[in-house]
Amino acid sequence: MGTTTGGFLKRSVTIIDIAKRAGVSFKTVSRVLNGAPTVAEALRHQVEEAMRELDYKPNRAARLLRGGKAHSLGLIIGSRARFVSSPEPDRRLPSYAADVILGLLQACHPAEYHLVIESVAPDDADGPAALERFLDLVRLDGVILVPSLCDTRWVLDLLESRGMPFARINPGLDLDRALCLVIDNRSAAREVGEAILAHGHRRIGFIDGPSEHAAQRERKTGLLDAVSNVPGVHVEVRQGNFLFTSGLEMGRELLELNNRPTAIFAANDEMAAGV
Repeated sequence: MGTTTGGFLKRSVTIIDIAKRAGVSFKTVSRVLNGAPTVAEALRHQVEEAMRELDYKPNRAARLLRGGKAHSLGLIIGSRARFVSSPEPDRRLPSYAADVILGLLQACHPAEYHLVIESVAPDDADGPAALERFLDLVRLDGVILVPSLCDTRWVLDLLESRGMPFARINPGLDLDRALCLVIDNRSAAREVGEAILAHGHRRIGFIDGPSEHAAQRERKTGLLDAVSNVPGVHVEVRQGNFLFTSGLEMGRELLELNNRPTAIFAANDEMAAGV
């Protein structure tokens, strides 16, 4: 489609125009537009410079109809259906989610990608159908999963069955499945435990997370590693669910003990805020 300039219709720039300006074939231009890795870097710069000089704006919608890239990524965040009626603090996104979203947006914008965010309940019977509907309605080039979805096997199975590329942030299981960005939760928790001990604490409270989160097991193990060779240390464990109110309740329970802990280690930020 052309644009109007001074009452005249300005012809749209085509890949033929770009090819002539760059001194390459139109097939090379097409490969550059489609992100083909086989194009030499010098040729790619040549074509991109010609595109800038001609003020070429690719028609993403038309390319999508031809089966091209959608230039969209999906971030899927786990939620639980039963939390809809939970206290207001527990209905908020995890505190780390804002950092993940900001980091993804900072990567997407220069690459001219859009970020689409969806929430799926991993423990809800309708979860698989909800994820299927999302993938049917939104064209994506890939998906990013955060805990606990990154370790939810039916989610991984469903994405693989559809041939959808995905990346997993902080998984603890099946690390050979997809691109995994792994955090050493055990070592990090051991360092926290060592810092607590260095401050002279010997009665320590630990608020655990739900069993389906692989990270919580590693964090608990890391703390126990730190205290294992220190005499006179007692760790009092309470079961939380990674939500603010469970940190509030378990923290209160620990602090109401006759011989209460002098330090409390909560297995995630939300529970720590509750304490």
